[in-house]
Amino acid sequence: MNLVINYLKVLLGVFGICFFLQADNCLSPIRILPQHLLLDNPQSAYLLYPLVKQGNPDAMSALTKLAIDSG
Repeated sequence: MNLVINYLKVLLGVFGICFFLQADNCLSPIRILPQHLLLDNPQSAYLLYPLVKQGNPDAMSALTKLAIDSG
């Protein structure tokens, strides 16, 4: 019985670690949009493209503005 409880504790710990690692996603709009604004150059469009493919409206407007400004 004690072995089962220890196994469940370890399993819960591994699940918790995986949850927190997945939650810190580098492609989240909260991280990418400010980076794009700080770079302020045409190469920053590479940061926005994955978000545009996912349908993020803020990324779409930022990429559209960048395209208009670039000509």
